[in-house]
Amino acid sequence: MKKIITHLSNISNWPLWKRNKKKSDDISITESPPASLKEENEKKRKITADNDQEGRNYYVSNEKSLAILKRLIKFEKNQKYLKKEVTLTWLANHLGTNTKYLSETIRMHRNKNFNNYINGLRINYIVSLLHKAQEYRDYKIITLAEKCGYSSSQVFVIAFKKETGVIPSRYISDLKNKLSN
Repeated sequence: MKKIITHLSNISNWPLWKRNKKKSDDISITESPPASLKEENEKKRKITADNDQEGRNYYVSNEKSLAILKRLIKFEKNQKYLKKEVTLTWLANHLGTNTKYLSETIRMHRNKNFNNYINGLRINYIVSLLHKAQEYRDYKIITLAEKCGYSSSQVFVIAFKKETGVIPSRYISDLKNKLSN
């Protein structure tokens, strides 16, 4: 009985064996075996790195990039980054460009991604207010967050710490101590 079951299982696998044998017959013996996986990955990384180095500016011509940069400077001077609705799409529409061009221009000329760029502008704005006007040092964190375009105090605290190295309350207390001395 055992022989019959083994024989039947071999027969039922016959089409699969035949198909796999045909595939193996199609492979040429003269083909060299592929390089090790590690070597292939190294080659891919090198190609990617070379592509990144030779043309960092993938999307934007220099003329277009400078035009966008001029509009970005105007955007910064007008402090429109304080609006809560500022997103990459909103800003691209506002500047009359597309999101890829804008994102690439910010990355090339500000050395930041869009979110870090906007957060940096907002935090630098609130820090300058903290230094200029004593009243801002007495505001609650949520009020400071709203003043510079954040709808969440938690996001503000994270962005503030990333930009300055300390949380806002610590920064304010250190500033008060420094100014009182």
